[in-house]
Amino acid sequence: MNAEASLIIPSHNSEKELNNLLEGIIIWSVLPSEILVIDSSNSEPIISNKFEEFCAENKINFQLVSKKNLFPGKARNIGIKKASCPLIAFLDVSTIPTADWFESSLDSLNDKSFDGAWGSTLYEANSWFHQLIRSATFGNLPLQTIPGSIIRKKTFETSGLFIESTRAGEDADWMSRARLHQFNFTKSLKNLNYIGLTKMTLLSLIKKWFRNYSYSAKLPYLNAHKDLYFYFFAMLVVIIAANWNNLSYDDAIRGWNTESFAYIPNVTKISILFFSFFYISIRAVFIPIKKGVPILFIIFNIPMIVFISLILDIVKSAAFLNARFLK
Repeated sequence: MNAEASLIIPSHNSEKELNNLLEGIIIWSVLPSEILVIDSSNSEPIISNKFEEFCAENKINFQLVSKKNLFPGKARNIGIKKASCPLIAFLDVSTIPTADWFESSLDSLNDKSFDGAWGSTLYEANSWFHQLIRSATFGNLPLQTIPGSIIRKKTFETSGLFIESTRAGEDADWMSRARLHQFNFTKSLKNLNYIGLTKMTLLSLIKKWFRNYSYSAKLPYLNAHKDLYFYFFAMLVVIIAANWNNLSYDDAIRGWNTESFAYIPNVTKISILFFSFFYISIRAVFIPIKKGVPILFIIFNIPMIVFISLILDIVKSAAFLNARFLK
């Protein structure tokens, strides 16, 4: 059974992952009428004969569109413009759907009042190290994503398309606009599994974090200036704390007057301990718990979670500064 929906898949130098995803479609309980792969690889990927034969047998309009130097938003926009169906579904090559994901999401759109169904993505972690990364970043709960979403094509006439000039953040920007326009979206009942995290090293994660936040910092939804103000305020407080007792300096005794009302013993140590405790409590305990990370995992691994979180927060701050002042 083919549904009147177009499936759009951006791809970049991921031939193996792309073919794995396409061949997985063969076992879907319901099939799309159209599949559009928008590829920006250095060389055009070779699509498996098995999948092409499957599309021919099931009368699926399969198109491979190859163009160079496409960011994800541009690739999706090309697919949207080429799509001939009233419903548009999105997947990425690193997002693996269940066999009934497509059917389940289509069923939720039988209610014509819904403009779409948001995707729901779980980030897989198959090693201790990747569980640490997940704890410090995405968490264990499914996240709302464009991959896995099915959206009525007419919705884009109101909201506009994806931003094409950024390497990252265009999906969150569009979801922000969808909320601004008060579109009525339901939530997908079936999760996708994101496998990209399982291939990351700490260095590749740092590079991705810096790249993505450097690009997305200028998008309205992120409000990067708030983060800049926060870090500036934090540094300002530390500087004040380190010099607070100078307010009680007495020339007569050439030192701090310990009897002064302004004098605080060990103020620098107290300030450092306070902000360290505050950071660890929020960033490495409260936020991971809120994202579904088991408390026992946090307790036994908190030094490493703090370490990874701190590195990523420094990288994120550097990316914001880079986007604001250096680009």
